[in-house]
Amino acid sequence: MNQDVLRDISEKYCGLLRAFLLSPEGNAASEQLQLAHHLGGSLVMGRIAPAELLGIHQAAVESLANCCPALQLAQIGARLNMPLVTMYQAYESAFRERIAVRYQDLAASFFCASGEQELIARQIGDVFNDFNTHLGSIIGFAEMVEDELSRKSSGQQSLHLLMQNLTALLKAEHAIQQRIRSSERQFRTLVDNSPDVILRYDMEGRCVFANPAFTRETGLMADQDINTILDRSANRRWDDESCSFGERVRQVAATGVADVVVLEWRHPQGHLVSHEMHIVPEYDADEQIFGTLAIGRDVTRRKEVEFKLRHQANYDPLSGLPNRRLLGDMLQREVASAKKHAYPLAVVFIDLDRFKDVNDSLGHSVGDQLLVVAAQRVRASVREHDLVARLAGDEFVAVLPRLEASAALTRIGDDIVAALAEPFQLGEHRVRISASVGIAIYPHDADTVTTLIGCADQAMFAAKGGGRNGLAFFTEDMREKSFERRRLLNDLYDALQEGQFELHFQPALELQSGVIHKAEALVRWRHPAFGMISPDRFIPLAEESGLIFDLGRWILQEAARVSVRWNAQGTSPFRKQISVNLSPVQFLNGHYDAIVMDQLSLQGCQPGLIAIEITEGLLLDDSEAVRSQLNNLRAAGIQVALDDFGTGYSAMSYLKKFSMDYLKIDRSFVQDMVDADSNKAIVEAIIVMAHRLGMKVIAEGVETMVQAQLLRDAGCEYVQGYLYSRPLPEDDFLNFAASAHSPADAAAAR
Repeated sequence: MNQDVLRDISEKYCGLLRAFLLSPEGNAASEQLQLAHHLGGSLVMGRIAPAELLGIHQAAVESLANCCPALQLAQIGARLNMPLVTMYQAYESAFRERIAVRYQDLAASFFCASGEQELIARQIGDVFNDFNTHLGSIIGFAEMVEDELSRKSSGQQSLHLLMQNLTALLKAEHAIQQRIRSSERQFRTLVDNSPDVILRYDMEGRCVFANPAFTRETGLMADQDINTILDRSANRRWDDESCSFGERVRQVAATGVADVVVLEWRHPQGHLVSHEMHIVPEYDADEQIFGTLAIGRDVTRRKEVEFKLRHQANYDPLSGLPNRRLLGDMLQREVASAKKHAYPLAVVFIDLDRFKDVNDSLGHSVGDQLLVVAAQRVRASVREHDLVARLAGDEFVAVLPRLEASAALTRIGDDIVAALAEPFQLGEHRVRISASVGIAIYPHDADTVTTLIGCADQAMFAAKGGGRNGLAFFTEDMREKSFERRRLLNDLYDALQEGQFELHFQPALELQSGVIHKAEALVRWRHPAFGMISPDRFIPLAEESGLIFDLGRWILQEAARVSVRWNAQGTSPFRKQISVNLSPVQFLNGHYDAIVMDQLSLQGCQPGLIAIEITEGLLLDDSEAVRSQLNNLRAAGIQVALDDFGTGYSAMSYLKKFSMDYLKIDRSFVQDMVDADSNKAIVEAIIVMAHRLGMKVIAEGVETMVQAQLLRDAGCEYVQGYLYSRPLPEDDFLNFAASAHSPADAAAAR
């Protein structure tokens, strides 16, 4: 109880009571009653118990009796008590208002975030103090007043009404108080047993509360400096190093804008844990921020999963190196840095030579082992801070920033080549491969990531074309060739639709009879801007782009149509046959035997009027699918020739496994057989071997009668070459074939 407030109110009441009694009824008396009403409210604000009202009244009456003996109090008893009743009514009204405000605050806090229990507890304490001050004394005060007031007093009825109102009010408020205490216990149970970390901060960012989960997660007790682990711990990591956690808390308090921070600290058991901290402002009943609440959920498992997914998305699972995706991102940053700080940057493109041979002969498991060791060797050949990534398959890329001297770059490239040329001991297998390395430099060769990698890739192909196991730098000549290649590839898509392809036919003469009843179909591209383009330039592009399948079908259709037309001319007893070159890509795609038969059927061409030519490269895979397709074609009556024999691997085992009808000797052997006895011996040996295997022989590139005679003497059945005819367009070929009846005729007709 505030004695100063009580003394002040007592003095004021004594003065108003004297003035009230001495003034006639009217305005003056009314003003004194208003003052009594004001004092009643002041008693509640000053937390003065209601029993004190009667004491104040009695002290005022005694003071008046002592200083005003002429005042006959007994005669004015009813009027004497009017200020007391007025003050009591004001007391009741102010008490109601105070209780209402208290519970408005409690209700507002009750519906706030789960961390509001501290505020609720503080507000409940204020209400308890009000009840401790007022509860129980209302009844006693009423009983004391009833003893003092006259039974017939006008204040009796008001007193009973006030008593009923206050009693009902206090009972209702007492019930609400019990519910709030129950809610507070529930909130406290939730906070104490929550697995989430809950922290409360004041406006200065000082932590004023921490729940038990924080102690479990950090090993700190509530009375310790819990900011230590959040702002000073060497174990913690932030998702934003630019701003400390304490600063983030104070920002929320200052701005009212919620924030989310991911913290990491070391658990008392030793492992790292991550918590996602949601920082929110706390508001009082007047909507003013008085602090912040930080609630943190353990996201350690989620972070581990996210890290694993990011690693899987950005790193090669076999070698552990960054993959193509991460390489693009990291190279983008490196190029931006090189541009900002004006320093050169090199991209090294590495391709393993003959890796496919290892995979095919020893299996993918050994191939994977080789890739792992190769990645380690490349990593060891560059500087520690250089980037090495696995691009795809047997391709790697190294990014070398800040290499000022070209000699240093050449040395690193040579080191990579030398390291990959060393033998690989892969379990019981000892393997040797090599590497082709291409280098492009920013900004000299290119200034974008995609172009830079493309330039290094072109340089790598130049190294591979130069014999492999070497190094090549990108040059402008390569850029020009690449541009031309891209243009041809783009034009190739339109060439078939626009009818730019032509078939030319080179006759093959039977030496024994001198009759032309075989020919080879050779595709030509008549480009509208560049003129006639050699197959050596566009066939690889067609294979690479997949256009070889459409182009191959067109070639088959045209060859079948011309063969039907050729066989319909004249009355020759010989069956005339046109051979078509097939790409290994067409066979490896599967079911090409069915495609061949469909195209022949569409043209009404008998299978025997068409032969197919394949290269030795197709046989190297020793594929059952390839063998099956070849057997199906031969079973249907289509003959098969092995083209360019002697220029590839020429493994005798493949000739045993795959049944062939013809073997074609490459022109390189034919052209030198006159002057070189060794070449003549090779040609004779090939012819003998082919006959022993049940094949006939066709010699290509015959340009002289001496060559033709040597081949006839060696037993060769067919010859083709410029001695007889160059490849001819359809009509010219048919006319030539019709007019030639002997080797001499053919030579003369050319």
